[in-house]
Amino acid sequence: MSDRRRALLIGSQTHGLEGVDADVGRMSDALASRGFAITPCIGAAATRDGILGAYEQLIAETQWLDAVCIYYSGHGGRVENSLFAPV
Repeated sequence: MSDRRRALLIGSQTHGLEGVDADVGRMSDALASRGFAITPCIGAAATRDGILGAYEQLIAETQWLDAVCIYYSGHGGRVENSLFAPV
Protein backbone atom coordinates (compact mmCIF):
# COMPACT_ATOMS: atom_id res chain seq x y z
CA MET A 1 0.00 0.00 0.00
CA SER A 2 1.01 3.58 -0.57
CA ASP A 3 0.20 6.86 1.07
CA ARG A 4 2.08 9.33 -1.08
CA ARG A 5 0.84 12.79 -1.86
CA ARG A 6 0.86 13.83 -5.51
CA ALA A 7 -0.05 17.11 -7.15
CA LEU A 8 -0.48 17.98 -10.81
CA LEU A 9 -0.31 21.75 -11.25
CA ILE A 10 -1.44 23.06 -14.63
CA GLY A 11 -0.83 26.63 -15.75
CA SER A 12 -2.27 27.77 -19.07
CA GLN A 13 -0.98 31.29 -19.70
CA THR A 14 -2.56 32.21 -23.04
CA HIS A 15 -4.00 35.25 -24.84
CA GLY A 16 -2.27 37.83 -22.68
CA LEU A 17 -3.31 36.24 -19.38
CA GLU A 18 -0.77 37.10 -16.70
CA GLY A 19 0.02 35.62 -13.32
CA VAL A 20 -0.58 31.97 -14.12
CA ASP A 21 3.02 30.91 -13.53
CA ALA A 22 3.02 32.80 -10.23
CA ASP A 23 -0.23 31.05 -9.21
CA VAL A 24 1.27 27.66 -9.96
CA GLY A 25 4.44 28.62 -8.10
CA ARG A 26 2.54 29.64 -4.97
CA MET A 27 0.44 26.47 -5.05
CA SER A 28 3.58 24.40 -5.57
CA ASP A 29 5.22 25.96 -2.51
CA ALA A 30 2.10 25.41 -0.39
CA LEU A 31 1.66 21.77 -1.39
CA ALA A 32 5.37 20.90 -1.26
CA SER A 33 5.49 22.18 2.33
CA ARG A 34 2.77 19.62 3.07
CA GLY A 35 4.69 16.71 1.57
CA PHE A 36 3.23 16.63 -1.95
CA ALA A 37 5.36 15.51 -4.89
CA ILE A 38 4.76 18.22 -7.49
CA THR A 39 4.37 17.71 -11.23
CA PRO A 40 4.10 21.07 -12.99
CA CYS A 41 2.56 21.38 -16.44
CA ILE A 42 3.21 24.96 -17.54
CA GLY A 43 4.50 26.96 -20.48
CA ALA A 44 5.05 24.99 -23.67
CA ALA A 45 4.12 21.76 -21.85
CA ALA A 46 0.59 23.02 -21.08
CA THR A 47 -0.87 22.07 -24.45
CA ARG A 48 -3.84 19.75 -24.79
CA ASP A 49 -1.50 16.81 -25.41
CA GLY A 50 0.81 17.87 -22.60
CA ILE A 51 -2.00 18.16 -20.08
CA LEU A 52 -3.56 14.83 -21.10
CA GLY A 53 -0.14 13.18 -20.91
CA ALA A 54 0.42 14.58 -17.42
CA TYR A 55 -2.99 13.24 -16.34
CA GLU A 56 -2.14 9.82 -17.76
CA GLN A 57 1.19 9.81 -15.92
CA LEU A 58 -0.51 10.83 -12.67
CA ILE A 59 -3.07 8.06 -13.05
CA ALA A 60 -0.38 5.48 -13.81
CA GLU A 61 1.72 6.46 -10.77
CA THR A 62 -1.13 6.83 -8.28
CA GLN A 63 -1.81 3.94 -5.95
CA TRP A 64 -4.42 3.07 -3.38
CA LEU A 65 -4.45 5.56 -0.47
CA ASP A 66 -2.44 8.23 -2.31
CA ALA A 67 -3.72 11.76 -1.90
CA VAL A 68 -4.04 13.61 -5.22
CA CYS A 69 -4.45 17.31 -5.92
CA ILE A 70 -5.08 18.67 -9.40
CA TYR A 71 -4.83 22.45 -9.71
CA TYR A 72 -5.53 24.53 -12.80
CA SER A 73 -4.76 28.19 -13.33
CA GLY A 74 -5.78 29.75 -16.62
CA HIS A 75 -8.88 30.21 -18.66
CA GLY A 76 -10.75 28.36 -21.33
CA GLY A 77 -12.41 29.55 -24.45
CA ARG A 78 -15.93 30.29 -25.47
CA VAL A 79 -17.47 28.80 -28.56
CA GLU A 80 -21.04 29.38 -29.67
CA ASN A 81 -23.09 26.20 -29.70
CA SER A 82 -24.72 26.10 -33.12
CA LEU A 83 -27.17 23.45 -31.90
CA PHE A 84 -28.64 25.78 -29.29
CA ALA A 85 -30.56 28.89 -30.25
CA PRO A 86 -30.38 31.55 -27.51
CA VAL A 87 -33.70 32.94 -26.29
